[in-house]
Amino acid sequence: MLTVSSTPISQVKTRTRRTYSEKPLIEVNNQSARVQYLLQAIIDSFVEGILILTEQGELFHANAQARQICQQISPSETLINSAPKAIWRVCQTLLDSRQILADQKVIIEDEIAIDDVDIFHIRVRWLDLDEGKPPYILVTMKDSE
Repeated sequence: MLTVSSTPISQVKTRTRRTYSEKPLIEVNNQSARVQYLLQAIIDSFVEGILILTEQGELFHANAQARQICQQISPSETLINSAPKAIWRVCQTLLDSRQILADQKVIIEDEIAIDDVDIFHIRVRWLDLDEGKPPYILVTMKDSE
């Protein structure tokens, strides 16, 4: 039902009421969970596609842009547990280089061309999140335009 007031605008008093929540939308209790939540938020905000994989090729995390790029690179493969084969081949080069270049920081770069227009720049490197645990593989992807 629509109600129309006949009070002149000059006589209408307005009140702005603001309420602020004192609790965060997601309550994170311990420090390690807070750091993990913060890192995930940062990764998800990147414009580049970000994939984090285990050494076995299992998907640890992917932001929305990475999911979109993976879908374009390999429409028949779904990004559920692992990266598309074209991206994993670049990761495999990083794994193979570990024996030879163990003490050096290595970045492997490649381009994956879908057609003459869609070309994606892929960059792969090691990501050490926890000392004592095996490193992850960080894959950054962007359109080469």
